[in-house]
Amino acid sequence: MTYTPAPPRERILQSVVIALGFGGGVLMLAWHADTFRLSPNGTNLAWPVLVAFAIAWRTRSASAWRPAVGLVAGSLLGTLGFYAALKLLPVTPLGVGIGLGASALILASVALALPDVVPFDAAAAGLAVGVASSQLTDLGPTTGFGDVVAVLTSNALALLLGVLGAVALHIIASLTRRPAEADETPTEVIDLARAKRAS
Repeated sequence: MTYTPAPPRERILQSVVIALGFGGGVLMLAWHADTFRLSPNGTNLAWPVLVAFAIAWRTRSASAWRPAVGLVAGSLLGTLGFYAALKLLPVTPLGVGIGLGASALILASVALALPDVVPFDAAAAGLAVGVASSQLTDLGPTTGFGDVVAVLTSNALALLLGVLGAVALHIIASLTRRPAEADETPTEVIDLARAKRAS
């Protein structure tokens, strides 16, 4: 189905719907982060929802699963790479850099080998989310793996919520558009055989 360019009144309505939906979603996240299980170790990790929303907003609803895969995969590798670097390597900037560099190398290799499954831009954003969340929740060499799993699951849930929010808002906003009316211009059918005989 094709759509005509929205007239001014429809554009205003669509903008209001998107603004209200986005603002209301942020309000609910800030207000109910604990309810959504987005506060591991007492740290509010609702902000990755906005990162995922921004990445997924520019994709079509039907292919929104692709940024979701990239975001979650990057987040998992970012957190695990950070934790592994602190656990297995010297706790120095070089040690952390080696761990995160290895995670980034693995992630880039997978994303570039499977671009239709793991988008590189979403995977890179997910890696940043994983590393930032690890630092915010104070993961360290003495942190138990249960706390690491809590960060992993909170990040994955937040990223999926962001993607689903973008898809839902796209669908709701599309309800304010009207389908293009069929072109009623009569079409002339040319009989090639008759035209050839006439010539």
